[in-house]
Amino acid sequence: MIFQYLNNQAHYQYDMHRNMVADIFILMIPCTILYIQRFSKYVLEKIVWSFLFVLYLFTLYCSQSRGAVLALLTLSGCFFAWYCAHKRVNKKKILIAVSVAMAILAGGIAVTPTDNHLIDIGKAVQFSTTPIDKYSEKARIYLYEGTIDLIKDYPITGVGLDNFNKVYDANYMVKGAVEKDLPHAHNFILAILSTTGAIGLLGFLFMEGQYFIFFIKYRSSATAVCGLFCLLVLLVHDFVDYSFSVYLVSKLYWIILITCYSSISMEVYHNK
Repeated sequence: MIFQYLNNQAHYQYDMHRNMVADIFILMIPCTILYIQRFSKYVLEKIVWSFLFVLYLFTLYCSQSRGAVLALLTLSGCFFAWYCAHKRVNKKKILIAVSVAMAILAGGIAVTPTDNHLIDIGKAVQFSTTPIDKYSEKARIYLYEGTIDLIKDYPITGVGLDNFNKVYDANYMVKGAVEKDLPHAHNFILAILSTTGAIGLLGFLFMEGQYFIFFIKYRSSATAVCGLFCLLVLLVHDFVDYSFSVYLVSKLYWIILITCYSSISMEVYHNK
């Protein structure tokens, strides 16, 4: 992907959508940071994994996923500020970290082809009063309207997993909508509500809330910061997508959260 990207090739040879590829690499980032910080013992080992970490970041640009990159940059900035304030990191280390981050960002933008989705990144955060019929993303708004109508008719249990596209296409596409055969509603709240109803959404929020409370409780641990990062970055991205519909992304997500939870629990047990 990286070599195709640097050569401005229009077609990318991968089996999944760009957003899914980006999410997988986003989930790798905190794992790599945690490994370099806590488990790598040798300088050469740290150098190799640091090099791989930079490749991960560039692969995000190759994926051309606006939502994933925006979520990553926004939350990584918040976590970086939080970590520096909490750990009282000295100014020299902060300057080095910011310089490296800016260099990676500038490098990614510099090699972005003119037809790349990230060139249009401003539209992903644009707020305007443009009428819906003239708005470039009106198809997504129509999708949300139709999905809300579907949820009103199936509020408790939804229409069932993998049934969204059948029911939506047949009965709930609003006038003006053009997107068909969509697997989900491109918003994690609407997607869960439409397929599993209020029961499914409450169950999902309960699990997410338990992890969030646990990681906040042990926020002084770097492992907890990694868990919070994984927890939040996909949810931010999934306001305009639904990454959990892809089994690989879903498995990676839950495995990382469980691993972080278990690691912190073991630390607490041994410190007693």
